[in-house]
Amino acid sequence: MDIQQDVITVSSSSNVNGQSQGQATNKQNSQSILSKSNDDSFNPKKILYILWKNKFFIVFCIGVAISIAWWKTYYATPIYTIGASLQVKDNRQSSSPVALLYSQDMFGDSKRLSAEVKFIRSYPFIKRVCEKMDLRVYYYQEGNIRTTEIYPAQHAPFEVIINIDADSNLVELPNYKIKFEDEKTFLLINSHEEWESARSYKFGETISESSTTFKILNKNLIKETIYGFYFTNPSSLARNFLGRLSAYAEEDASLIRLNLVSSVPERASDFITTVMQEYIAYGLEDKNLEAVRTIDFIDKQLSQIRDSLFLIEDKIQNFKSNNKFIVGEDAIGRNLEQYTSLEEESRKLQMKSKYLDYLITYIKENDNYKGITTPTAVGVEDGMANTLIGRLVDLQIQREVFLEKGSSKNPFLVEINIEIDKIRESLLEHLNNTKLNDKIAAEDIKSRINILNNQMNSLPSAERKLVNINRLYTINEEIYILLLNKRMEASIAQAAAREESQILEPPFNYGAISPNATQNYTIALLVGLFISFGFIYLKNYFRNTIETLDEIKSISSVPILGLVTHSKKKKQVKNTPLVHEQPKSALAEAFRSIRSNLLFLMGRVDKTNTLMISSSISGEGKSFCSANISISLASTGKRTVLIVADMRKPQMYVPMPNDKYNKDGLSTYLIGSKNLDEVIQSTSLENLDVISSGAVPPNPAELLMGVAMDELIEKLKKHYDYIIIDTPPLGLVSDALILGKYADATVYIVRQDRTPIEKLKGLERIYAEQMLQNVGIIFNDVKAQGVGVYGYGSYGGYGSYGYYEVNDTDLPWWKQIISKIKK
Repeated sequence: MDIQQDVITVSSSSNVNGQSQGQATNKQNSQSILSKSNDDSFNPKKILYILWKNKFFIVFCIGVAISIAWWKTYYATPIYTIGASLQVKDNRQSSSPVALLYSQDMFGDSKRLSAEVKFIRSYPFIKRVCEKMDLRVYYYQEGNIRTTEIYPAQHAPFEVIINIDADSNLVELPNYKIKFEDEKTFLLINSHEEWESARSYKFGETISESSTTFKILNKNLIKETIYGFYFTNPSSLARNFLGRLSAYAEEDASLIRLNLVSSVPERASDFITTVMQEYIAYGLEDKNLEAVRTIDFIDKQLSQIRDSLFLIEDKIQNFKSNNKFIVGEDAIGRNLEQYTSLEEESRKLQMKSKYLDYLITYIKENDNYKGITTPTAVGVEDGMANTLIGRLVDLQIQREVFLEKGSSKNPFLVEINIEIDKIRESLLEHLNNTKLNDKIAAEDIKSRINILNNQMNSLPSAERKLVNINRLYTINEEIYILLLNKRMEASIAQAAAREESQILEPPFNYGAISPNATQNYTIALLVGLFISFGFIYLKNYFRNTIETLDEIKSISSVPILGLVTHSKKKKQVKNTPLVHEQPKSALAEAFRSIRSNLLFLMGRVDKTNTLMISSSISGEGKSFCSANISISLASTGKRTVLIVADMRKPQMYVPMPNDKYNKDGLSTYLIGSKNLDEVIQSTSLENLDVISSGAVPPNPAELLMGVAMDELIEKLKKHYDYIIIDTPPLGLVSDALILGKYADATVYIVRQDRTPIEKLKGLERIYAEQMLQNVGIIFNDVKAQGVGVYGYGSYGGYGSYGYYEVNDTDLPWWKQIISKIKK
C-alpha cells in the first residue's frame, strides 16, 4: 500500500541517517511542498471533482432556469410575423434618348423603389391607413395568467359606441375594465381604480369621461369574466404601427415586401391589406390628378372659344341679312383657304404661347410640380418639355417622402434638391427658347397674312367683310374641335386609368417568432450553468478549508495514515456508531487500516507507545478518532488508556458502564487532590481505561507543564501498552505542544471542508522543524465523491482493499433499491 511505503520511508530515514539529517530532509521536503501548494496550475481532475461534488446544485440551478423558461414560453403572448408582397409598376419612365440624357441617373429604378418604400413607411400615409381601418377602440379579456386581445371588434361580447370632439382626446383616457352585473347593468372601473370603487351603469347609458362620451351595449357578456377596452387615435396608432412595420425593396423584381410584427395576426393581416390597397389608391389619385387638371384647363379655353363662335355666328347672320346679293365668292375661295390655314397656325401659336406663359409662371411660383399640366395634354407637341416635366414630378415625389420623414439633412435629399434645381433651370431655358422661336414663327405668319390681306383689300367691301367673318369662324371652329378632341382623350385616359401597382402576395402568417422555445431553453441552460459555475467558482475561490486528499498532499509532506468516510445516516458525531458496535462496517475497516499504519509509524512494539491526537481547531473529530483508535488498539489485546487532556472543551465517546463518567479526572490529579487510582475509570470494553478531563481549571497549560504530568505518564507506562492522549487543538492553544514531548507519535486530524488550509501549512512547518515526533494525518469525514473522483479510489477506508459489510439502510435510496433487486 502507498501509505505504508510513505510511513516506512519516513521512519527508516529517521533511524538510519539520524535526527539532524532527517530534520534537513524534512525542511527541504516542506519547502518543496509549500512552493507546490502555491502553484495554481490547471488541474482537470480537480475541476471534475468540484463539478461532481456540486452536481446536485448544478442540476438544481439548471432546473430552476429551465422552469422559468418554460413558464415564460408557455404563458407569454405569442408574437407573429405577417408578410405580403406588392409589385410596383412605373409607366411614367421614358426610354427616349432625351429622357436618358436629362435623367442624370442610370439607377432610377433603385432610387424610385427606395422612395416608394419610404413613402409607405411615412407617418402621413400610415395615419391615413389607420383612419381607414377605424381602430379607435381596442377590446380584451383578462385571464388568470395573461390578457387576451379580442379582434375583430365584432367578436367582442360588448360594443363601445364613442362620441368624441377630437381624436387627440382619446389618448388621455385610461384603460377601462367591465364586469357583467345583471341583464341590465354592468360595473366599470379604470386602470387606476379597484373593484371596490366600481361604478354601476345601465347598458346604453351615456358615460362621460373628460371630453369624451361613450355608450356600452351588451351582446353576450359572461358573468364573472372581466373584460376591458381602451381608446386610441390614428396619430398614436400610426406611431405604434410604424415601430413594428418593416418594408424593403427587391429592385430586380420591382417588389416591395412588407412585414408586420404583432400579437394579433388577424389585425396585422388587415393592416397590411389596407396598406397595399391605400397605396394603390394613392397611385390612382396621383395618376388622375394630371387628367383632372388638363380637363380644367381645356374647359376654360373651350368656354372662351365657344363665346367667340357664338358672336361670329351672329355677325354672319346679320351680314347675310343686310347683304342679300354678294358676288365673287368663288373668286376669293383660294385666298380664303390660304388665309384660314395661316390663321389656324397663328391661333395655335397663340394658345401655345398662353400655355408656355402658364407653365413658366407655375414653375417660378410653385415648389410642387405634381400639379403641372403636360404639353401633350393640351395639344402642344414638345417632347423635351414632357420629359423634363416627368422627371421633375418623379423627383418631387421622392423629395416629399424624405420631408415627411423629417430628414431634411439627408444626403440623398440634398442630391435630389440639386437635381431638381438643375432640371428646373433646364426646363425654364427650354421654354423661353421655345417661346422665342414661336414668336419668330408668329411674325412670319403675320407677314404672310398681311400679304393676303392686301390681296383681299382689292375685293369689293361686302365680299371682303364676309371673307373675314368666315375666316374667324373657321379658325375658332377648328380650334374648338381640337380642344374637344383633347378633352375627350383626357376623359378617356382618366376613366381608363389602371393601377400601376398590384398585390402580388396577400398577407401570410409566417408563424410565431416569439416566444422561441428553443432559444429560451438554450438561454436557460446557459444561464443555469453560468450561475451554478459562477457560484461554485466564487465558493472555491474564497474557500479556505481542505477539501480533497490531493490538496493535503500538495500542502503537506506529512504521511497520511488513512481516511474516515462521512456517515450519511447520522447527522451528529455522537450518534455515529463506534468501531466495536459495527465491526464489519466501513468505519471499522478504516480504523483497522489506520491502526496498522500507526504501528509502522511508531516502530517499536516492545515498549509502551504514547500516541498524541490533535487537530487544528475544534469540531474536526479529534475526540471521535481518539475513541475509535483507542478501541481499535484495545481490541488487539493490548492494555490501552485514553487521557482526555482537552480540559477546556472535553468530549467523551468511549462507552462507560451505565454511561457515567467520573467528575474527577486529569485536572484533579494534576493539582494533587486525587491519586491515580481515583481518576482512572474502566470502560465497558476490555483492555480499555480512560482518564477524563475532570473539572475545567483556570490554568490548563500550567498544569500540563508541571511535574505531576511527568509522573502520570511514567506511572501509566508501567501498566499500559498504549497511552492515547486526546489533546486540545494544536492551532488554538499551546497545550498540544507541551504534551508533544511525551508522544512517540502524533496523529493530526484533518476534516474535509473544516480544517483551514493555513492551519495545515502551520502543521507542515512544525513537521519540518521536528517539533513533534512521527507525525501522521487522518483525513476525517470524507465524502465518497471526494475520494472516487479526485483522490485515492472507492468508498470507505483507504483504498478498496479489505472485506466488510455495510447495512442497506446506510446506503443511498437508489442503491438500496438495487441491493433489494439483487437479493
